[in-house]
Amino acid sequence: MTTPRVGILAASLLAALLASVVLGVRNRRYRAVEAEEAIDTGLDGIPDVYEGDRRP
Repeated sequence: MTTPRVGILAASLLAALLASVVLGVRNRRYRAVEAEEAIDTGLDGIPDVYEGDRRP
């Protein structure tokens, strides 16, 4: 009777751990993108990422 409960608990803990790892990686990436978009070397109020004709 306790075996299914232990399995469900273990799966829930594993899912929570995996989610925290995925969210940590995503947040690190979003933080880097946000920092890049905030750079304004011309000090004209327009971030550099939105100026010019940069094409990927």
